[in-house]
Amino acid sequence: MYPEGLFVLTSTQHSEIPDILLGSVFHRRDVLLGSQGLADYLRRHPAADVREFSEGRFILVRNEGGRVVIKTDDLAQDTVYYFSDASRGRAYWAVSNSLLALTRQLRYDGFSPGFHEAATLGFFAGNQSLWGGQPLSLNTLVDGVRFIPAGRHLEIAPGGLPQVTLSPTRADRQGLDYAEGLMEYVRDVQGRVQALVSHGYRFNLGLSGGIDSRMNFALMRPFLNPDSVRVHSNQQRSEDFEVVRKIQGHYDFPIDGFASRNGRNSGRDNVMTWMSGVLGAYLPVRMPMRNRNISSTFNVHGGNFRAGIYHIQPLKKRAKNLARHFDSREQAEKVEREFYGFFDSVGVDVDDPIALDHHYINTRARFHYGLNWYRQLDQPLFTPHLSRQLFDLYHRLKPEQQEGEKLIYDLLSLTDPDLIDFPFDSPQKGFSDAVRRHRSSLSPQDLAARGVPDFEVHGALSPSEAGEDHPEAEAEFMALVDEKVAQHSVRLKGTGPMLDAAIDELEKHAKLSGTKASHRYAALVVTLGEFDNLIGYNLEI
Repeated sequence: MYPEGLFVLTSTQHSEIPDILLGSVFHRRDVLLGSQGLADYLRRHPAADVREFSEGRFILVRNEGGRVVIKTDDLAQDTVYYFSDASRGRAYWAVSNSLLALTRQLRYDGFSPGFHEAATLGFFAGNQSLWGGQPLSLNTLVDGVRFIPAGRHLEIAPGGLPQVTLSPTRADRQGLDYAEGLMEYVRDVQGRVQALVSHGYRFNLGLSGGIDSRMNFALMRPFLNPDSVRVHSNQQRSEDFEVVRKIQGHYDFPIDGFASRNGRNSGRDNVMTWMSGVLGAYLPVRMPMRNRNISSTFNVHGGNFRAGIYHIQPLKKRAKNLARHFDSREQAEKVEREFYGFFDSVGVDVDDPIALDHHYINTRARFHYGLNWYRQLDQPLFTPHLSRQLFDLYHRLKPEQQEGEKLIYDLLSLTDPDLIDFPFDSPQKGFSDAVRRHRSSLSPQDLAARGVPDFEVHGALSPSEAGEDHPEAEAEFMALVDEKVAQHSVRLKGTGPMLDAAIDELEKHAKLSGTKASHRYAALVVTLGEFDNLIGYNLEI
């Protein structure tokens, strides 16, 4: 059985497609929670253009008189996959937030797609941390299936095929200078938190020694209260926690451990959720830790639209290094073209200083920080850093200011300058000397003069369920994954030298998916095995 939150839409049901909102939308001075919130908002604002929705973390489907719009937040934290075909004389399309479910639907509807070779090869490139294990472009490993890029949406006219369209920007934000825009961003975030707290929602704020969580802490510090915003930290990570304790000593707030994981799904349900959510898009084996008793609590996630380590090598050198992972020159060239093809598909010049940021948002950030829509089933997520507003402000900075983390430096100057001088968990993190020498003119007094705006909340998160405790869920989950790895390894052995090498690596371990070193290969073998079953295509790789 598929997990809740998963949808598959096809052209055969075009006129009957319902309005759907998974997650949370923050638009102007309104907060929309789930489909109930969307319906309530549209009743009050019937002329609203949902294509303008950009902030939050959501997947939205709107059917307006047969014209269907399908959209995510503008940094595309959740993923929507689509397929279209006009070869049979009648336009056919299918859309889903699960690559596995979409591929099953294609088979059911009589299509026989194969593996997209270059996209599949990309999963073998690099290492798990930044390159291998997720797509290199907007293509998936299933030929003909792509995903919607950040800042764009699908529009489908009656009888037509999905068209990827650039999402409009809010006219009322145009013309704001950098300082005004940053103050507007902070006021918006704090207004949303204040409105949700007043409606009984709570926030779990993770605090580490890193820069992203420091920014979130600065934004939410005015609301610190165990009944509203609680702070948790991983006390097992000594370098992180040493920094956290210094911040705690200055501000005097309680620190909790991680949220309880009682009420989890069974291991079997977790395997289906994992496969439905990320199979074919992101590799490590990670069990969905369902907790049905905390749906009224938002988890404040760090995330980012930029990773400094991603920029250590210039874009063109990155492309060459990707190609070096393949002994076959033909395969190497295919992977390199696949990587460059991403920039063509989103209209970004490879010489643009932030070209790699666009790649990071659409691939690594989307799948690593997002972990797809099923993360919302654990606990609704609140991700202030992954914001179109903030990304647009970042665009205005010079490359050296982007490298020096001026954006966060200015945000801390505006909210709480004391937080600038606390250390981070490693010397590589923090603010450059150049940024520190030019102290920001912004101050908390500028923010206080404007106050926090009032937001209206529409709808509600799904009510909590009692759930059933599954104390052996993790062991059951891993055992079931091991079973799948073993089955697919036997069947796929001899498929090709690269896959054979991955299977050999797995077979060195007594428990096939039981050690961290083998997780990537375990997920890779399960992914290729499951899709090979569906596609029925002779995979040679």
